[in-house]
Amino acid sequence: MLKGVATRHVFWGLYVTLMALQVMLAMHTSLFGDEAFYWLESLFIQWSYGEIPGFVPWLNALSTAVLPQHPFFLRLPYLLVCWSLPWLSYGLVKHLSQCQQAAWQAALLTLLVPLIGLIGVLAIADIWLIFFTLLALFFLLRLMQSPKRIDAVYLGITLMLAVNVHIRFWFVLFVAFIAATVIYQQYFWKQKVLWQFTLPLVFLGFVPILIFNVQHDFTLLGFQLGERNPWQFQPSHLWFFLGQFIITTPLVFGLCLISLKRPVDDDATKRKALLFIQLLAVLYWLLYAILGFFSDNLRTNIHWPIPAYLLLLLVAATYYQRHVPLKKWAVVTGGFAHVLFLIGFYLLLHNIPVTSNNHKQLINNAIGWQQVTAKTRELQQPGQVIIGDYFMTAAVLNYQRNEQTLIAALPHPMNQKHGRRQQLALMNLLYQDTPEKPALLVVEHTALKLHQQIPFYQNSCRQLNGLRLIDDLSIRQGSKIYYFFYTNAHSCDIPPIIYHDYQQGIHSGWVMVSKDINTQLNHVTITGKSTPVSSVQSLPLGQDHLFSTVNAAHYQRLGYQVEANDHLQLSVQTADKTITTQRFYR
Repeated sequence: MLKGVATRHVFWGLYVTLMALQVMLAMHTSLFGDEAFYWLESLFIQWSYGEIPGFVPWLNALSTAVLPQHPFFLRLPYLLVCWSLPWLSYGLVKHLSQCQQAAWQAALLTLLVPLIGLIGVLAIADIWLIFFTLLALFFLLRLMQSPKRIDAVYLGITLMLAVNVHIRFWFVLFVAFIAATVIYQQYFWKQKVLWQFTLPLVFLGFVPILIFNVQHDFTLLGFQLGERNPWQFQPSHLWFFLGQFIITTPLVFGLCLISLKRPVDDDATKRKALLFIQLLAVLYWLLYAILGFFSDNLRTNIHWPIPAYLLLLLVAATYYQRHVPLKKWAVVTGGFAHVLFLIGFYLLLHNIPVTSNNHKQLINNAIGWQQVTAKTRELQQPGQVIIGDYFMTAAVLNYQRNEQTLIAALPHPMNQKHGRRQQLALMNLLYQDTPEKPALLVVEHTALKLHQQIPFYQNSCRQLNGLRLIDDLSIRQGSKIYYFFYTNAHSCDIPPIIYHDYQQGIHSGWVMVSKDINTQLNHVTITGKSTPVSSVQSLPLGQDHLFSTVNAAHYQRLGYQVEANDHLQLSVQTADKTITTQRFYR
């Protein structure tokens, strides 16, 4: 399998298969919320942005200007970069080993990390971080072997762009500097072209970030280095280590570990290059393994060390004749896992019913956008202003509608959590006014946690001069729930607020609803059948802090119990309307 022509055949078979699956995903999957927001930012060209440097929005602005508006075309530059990674690995190992067979093996091993296929589909920063890491490594190794001005300039341009992709690339620079100092020692410091050409270009890359942060009270740095990180010890990060073993697949992970063995080579230049790659990979991996105990625990970070694995696979490929049985099985298991992962993710997005909170959280940011847009168009009155509840709703509605007038978002906990509040304000898309005429407000209720729901609706009522609930929309059997309101109602409709618990086959909890003797709770099955909940008890609001600002004369709690081994979705039926609520999973 890993000899001569066979390696190339296996590579091309796996490469084309993965490309086809990625194209299918990119064409048929709606934008994830973050992708949509980066697109929205691209409509406002700035030096940098409130939560991310400028590269991704700049690239989106360019691609949007020359390509049709469709998720596939927005993602196309990211796909092309993903598809270039095997060839970049090929060039790196060919440079290191001067062996074409080793180069083909490097190209093949690059395809064995399953998450790369998904990362490459999405119009987000991650695939560019991997690309620029490998490209910078290529030019640096050439520079260390034979100092030339052109390589120093190429390295400088690469780093100048890369520091504007994401703040995480700054960590790559940091650990690469340490690794180069340790491995190359004085030889590294004596490279005049590095300091004369590369370093000034790197500094030039930081200029847009510096200008933006000086102008806006260091918003980007404050969010990335402060607000998003608790900076206190988190034992939950221990799952990260098991996660790395799983996402790389066990045999590929084992191959990476074996690649840490100190290289023995008569060629001193090659030996130092491999030592540098190994140390860079180890330092980069350890950085996230250690910082993860103290940093951001609200977002997925399991994919951040992927460049480290690719670097170690390059070392493995350089010695292409070693560990051949392990490599064969790593190719089988890693390649198979990569293909299955992309197929499985597509099915989770488009075909398989949502049956768990994990499934819901995995796909929620990419489902339901067409339905929400259609419902919004249906409910919008001629000339009526539309307001989104938070950045993701506003961004996706703007992308789907593609109209001249942009939709703004209200102050919302999710804006703060994701560092988008300041950026919305800079784009004049943070809605802080009171509309003169009734506007249409679109709220993703399931984006709010229980303790956030009542304050959000009450604050919105105060700001928008009252809210009147006019409709709801259930996405994927209640996985997501949207509520639609008209503003300027001079009264405040708070939709059902639900607490839910599941123990030993019994769903129980309470629903906060307005006082109405005709209120009835119904259990909605996965097929849409609705049956009354028989065990319902009227309860006072009580002294819980959740209800401290709620008028007890207008609202009540309805306690419920439903014996069912299935999931639970309730609807609240009153004299004049029926309101659907989210589905709770066992």
